[in-house]
Formats: sequence, C-alpha cells, structure tokens
Amino acid sequence: MENGSLLHEELIKLSRNPFFHMALQRVNLMRRLMEYRTEVNRERLVEQCTEHLETLTLLKRGNVADTSYLMCQRLGGALKRKSPRAWNCAADPKNTDDHAIQDHAK
Repeated sequence: MENGSLLHEELIKLSRNPFFHMALQRVNLMRRLMEYRTEVNRERLVEQCTEHLETLTLLKRGNVADTSYLMCQRLGGALKRKSPRAWNCAADPKNTDDHAIQDHAK
C-alpha cells in the first residue's frame, strides 16, 4: 500500500497545487489507520500495480486527458469498494447500485 500512496502523492505534486497534496497526505494517513490490520489481497495488489504502470505509460506518452479519465474511473471504483455506503449495500442483497444512488439523491 505504501508504494501506491507514494505514487499517488508524486502524481498529485505534478498539479503544483499544495492544497491537493496536503489533502492527499491526510487521506493517506486515514487510509493507513483504517487498513492497519487488514489482510493483503495479493491479486488486487498485482492489479493495482498494473493499473499504475498503465497510468505512467499514458503520462509518458503525453496523454493527459486519457490519464485523467483513467484515474477518475479507478478512483470511482476504489471509492465504491471502500465506502461504508458500499458495504451496507453489499450486505443487503435487496440493495442495488440504482437504489443506493436513488437513496443518496434524496
């Protein structure tokens, strides 16, 4: 996890926005706390490394828009996997993503 966090921090530094960088550092601190005693999913770790390499390849080619889209998609997926709202929906088989979105909109 540490290497992924460092990669994310280095990428956000490219924005030259110190507020984004500070915010990400705080998020990473909270994430470390939450994931302190969790079991490492090695399959997911390989998937994340592959995603990071794809991101770096796009950046190296100068495809900033494609990189931005890719990162947005992946961060959205991470949010779904890690948010308590997603856990609640996963625990209740009657809840679907459509219902969760509708409930959230209320």
